[in-house]
Amino acid sequence: MLTYFPAQLPDELLYSRLARYHRHSCSVSAKQTLDDLFGDRSVRASVDLQCHLRALSRRMPPTVREYPHALVRATLFGFHAAYQPKAIVDAARRAMIDGPAAGLHARLGIAAGLRLPPARLRWCPDCADEARARHGEAYWHRSHQLPGVLVCPDHGSALVAARMPEKHSQHDFVAASRETCVQPTDNPAEWREAGTDLLGEIARKAVRILDRPVRFADFAAIGLHCRSRLIEAGLAGPSGRIRIDRLTEAAGNALLPLQPIYPAAGRTDWLVAMGRKHRHAFSALQHILFDLVLEAAPPDPPRRKAAKPRRFLADDPAFERRLRVAAASAKGLRAAARAVGVDPRTIQRHAARLGIDGPWKNMETVAPAKPPDDLETDTKRRWQEAMESGLSRKALKCKFSADWTWLNRHHPEWLKENSPEFALRCAPGPRKDWAGMDSALAPSIGAAAETIRLRTPPARVTIAAIERELGREGWFLPRLKMLPLCKRQLASEKEPLETFRLRRVKWARETLLSHGHSARPWQIHRLSGLPQRVSRKISEALRGDTAP
Repeated sequence: MLTYFPAQLPDELLYSRLARYHRHSCSVSAKQTLDDLFGDRSVRASVDLQCHLRALSRRMPPTVREYPHALVRATLFGFHAAYQPKAIVDAARRAMIDGPAAGLHARLGIAAGLRLPPARLRWCPDCADEARARHGEAYWHRSHQLPGVLVCPDHGSALVAARMPEKHSQHDFVAASRETCVQPTDNPAEWREAGTDLLGEIARKAVRILDRPVRFADFAAIGLHCRSRLIEAGLAGPSGRIRIDRLTEAAGNALLPLQPIYPAAGRTDWLVAMGRKHRHAFSALQHILFDLVLEAAPPDPPRRKAAKPRRFLADDPAFERRLRVAAASAKGLRAAARAVGVDPRTIQRHAARLGIDGPWKNMETVAPAKPPDDLETDTKRRWQEAMESGLSRKALKCKFSADWTWLNRHHPEWLKENSPEFALRCAPGPRKDWAGMDSALAPSIGAAAETIRLRTPPARVTIAAIERELGREGWFLPRLKMLPLCKRQLASEKEPLETFRLRRVKWARETLLSHGHSARPWQIHRLSGLPQRVSRKISEALRGDTAP
C-alpha cells in the first residue's frame, strides 16, 4: 500500500494525478512508479482510458482511497462511452477495472470515429496560472484532452500542445510543468479560421457529455433518437425519410468554418448514416456536430398531403360508357378491368348492377361466402367429430389449431364444455425424510474426507472428491438447503488450496529423501506438481524455512 498519493484536483485527469505522484515521489524510473501504483511494470500509461484501476484502488492510502468506478470517472471514459449501447459500456468499464484491456479503443469505436484523441497533451495558459496560484502547480485537465476540443471551455482561449520529452515511452507519466507547458507565441492557424464562438460551443457541449454521458439500451434506440430529432428539425419526413437536399444545406451552413479542422465536416454521408439504421456506434464528437447541424436547420413543419376526393363510380356516366365498351370488346374479365382501370371485382359488381353481360361470370353465379351461422355450425361439427377420436385436450389443440383458435375467440364457454376432461396427474409420492437423511450422512462425510487425506500421492479434499468417495457424485450441492448438517460438515472438511499444496510439498520432500535424493527446492517443486508462481508461504516451505 502506498503511504502517499496526491489528492484529486478540480477537473483533473487521472493520468495527471498519476504523473504528479511520479513527480512528487522523485522517482527516477517509470517502471518503479508502475510497480508502486499497479504492482505490474507492464502497465501502459494511457491519457484517455487508464486501465488496471482495481489494482490502483487497492494500493491507494486510506485517506484518499477511491473506488474503481470513481477512478473511471476521472478518465475520458464518459465521453467515449456516450451514445454507446449499455452492453458495450459495461464491458469496457469492466476492462478498465479488471482487464483485459486489449482492443479497448476499438470496442468503443474510437478508432472509427470522426477524430482520434489528440496526439499530445494540451493545456490552457489561463488555467495553468490559476492552478499555480491556488494549488501550487499546474495539472492536466480532462476537458482539455477531449477529441475535437481546441479551446478552453472556461476561458475561451486556445489550447496549446504540450512539449513532451524526447525520450518518452508508453510507460511514462509526464506531469504538467514549466518544461512541458511552454507559452506559445501565436494562435494556431485552425484557431484563426474557425473562430471562437463555434469552437467554444463545441467545447461546452463536449464537457456536458463528459460529465453527464447519454446512455442507450442498444443501437436501435440510438437510431430512433437521431431519426426523431431529424424529423423535429424538418430534415426528415414523418416516415423518417431523410431530406438530403435540406440536410446538405444545413450541414454547409453549420460546418463550413470547421472543414479545415475536421475534413469529414465537408461530407454528409455520416450525417445521413446517423439518421438511418445504426449498425455501429458514432463518436460523441459526431453527435456534437450533428446537434450543430440540427440547430442551423430552418424550421420546416411537416406538410400533410391534400386528401384525394372519393370516386363514386355509380354516379359517373363516363364509367358506365367505358364498362359497356369493354364488355363488348374485351376477351375476358381481367382485360376489361385493365381497359377500364378498375379492379376485376369492381367490373363484376357494376356489371351486375347495370345488367351488362360480358365474357365473365356474373355475380349471381359466383358462390357466395358462407354466412357466419354456417361457419359456426361447421366449426362446431368438426370439433365434435374430432373429440370422438379420443384425443386429449392438448392433442386436439395441436391437430385442429385453426378450429380451436376460432372457437376460443368466439365461443370460449362452448369450447370449455365440449372439450375432453383434464387428465389426472399421478398422485405425489411420499415426502423424503430430509432431517433423518441429514443426520445419517453427516458422519460419513468426515470419514470420506479422512480417507482422501490418507491417499498417496496426496489428493485434495473437495466436495466433488467427497461425493465420489461416497458414490454420490453431484448429489450434495443441489440439496444443501435441505441438509444443513451436511453443509456445515462439507464446509469444515473442504481443504483450502494452500493447505493442500503444503501437504504436497511435505510429501515430495519425504519421498525424495526416502529414495536418497538431496531434496533441493526445484526438485520438490517439480515433484509436487505446483504452478510456476506460488505464494510466499509455499516458497518458504520449498526452501525448508518453515515446517509445512
